[in-house]
Amino acid sequence: MSQLLAKTPPDVGSAVYSSDSAKDPRFDHPLLRLLPHRSVLIQPLRIRGAIKGILAFVWTRSRHRFTDIELRLVDAVTQQAANAIENAELLVEVRELNEHLEGRVRDRTSQLNQAYDELRVSREELRALTTHLE
Repeated sequence: MSQLLAKTPPDVGSAVYSSDSAKDPRFDHPLLRLLPHRSVLIQPLRIRGAIKGILAFVWTRSRHRFTDIELRLVDAVTQQAANAIENAELLVEVRELNEHLEGRVRDRTSQLNQAYDELRVSREELRALTTHLE
């Protein structure tokens, strides 16, 4: 996903960064051309092991060199965002499975009610037949 804004191999899973992105050919992208950028950091969002999105930090006024602490902070924030997205996706899956299960329970309950009604009618017919035979 990070190759959408920076020319990198699609399997790259770590941040793509340049403190002088205006001169870096990896950041020659139509979206970035709309914004006069000086420094760019693109951090992939990994969800279930696959890159599903990116967080992009673009400096337009001056060049910015990330410190190790800032890079770790961006990585931690990205991981938290990815976890939140994954949790939201899992919640949707659980709700869909729950709705499916509730539908199956309704269907089975309806079948059981129908079988009970048929059994009741059958018993009434047997009683009537028994009364008639006596």
